[in-house]
Amino acid sequence: MGAGLRAAAVLVRPAALRRAGAGWGAGAPGGGSGAGAPGTPGAARFAAPEALQQAAPPGARLPEGEDGRTTRADRTGERGTPLRRLDEPLCLVVRGTPGGRWEFPALEHAPGGAGGAGGAGALRGTAEQALAPFVEAQGRVQFVGNAPAAVMGAGGGAGQPGTFLFVAKLLGGAVDTAGVAEAHWVSRDEVGEYFPDAADRSLLEAVLPCAADGP
Repeated sequence: MGAGLRAAAVLVRPAALRRAGAGWGAGAPGGGSGAGAPGTPGAARFAAPEALQQAAPPGARLPEGEDGRTTRADRTGERGTPLRRLDEPLCLVVRGTPGGRWEFPALEHAPGGAGGAGGAGALRGTAEQALAPFVEAQGRVQFVGNAPAAVMGAGGGAGQPGTFLFVAKLLGGAVDTAGVAEAHWVSRDEVGEYFPDAADRSLLEAVLPCAADGP
């Protein structure tokens, strides 16, 4: 692999809604009770999809102002939490400096580094390293295959040239975005706001779960 290649992790919060109210609130199995936990700055809690399929435990209550389908973030327009637009997949985009360019968590790839001597497996290892600071110890993430889903910049887009995108599903736990200036969870119809270049936008809309009809 040549110098200058980057590997990025596209972290997907799958469509979470299974039954209105199921799995949310105090005592919910495997889940959280809001966008953030005490003592965990920059963290956002997400209940595992399997937990959302279970009946709410006795006495469980939804977070104040939420109805299990439309959350407080939906009403206020807040995009810094995965607890929004629960019935469709969302992708995490970040920017390292205020007003900087939006991107997926990424690192420059060092040939012979993470994941083996070379090839797609090595690039995926770099993507895993890029995502690691965002996923807390109890977080569960599953990368989808060893091959990249797409390569930004290959079609002349404004993305960092040679950025290989690897999709990873958030299965549960906490995501910590305290290390970046800003982080948003975006859906299909919002992707273009973060990647305005036409070539990049067309690529992302074609291949990414947060820019498609299904997870």
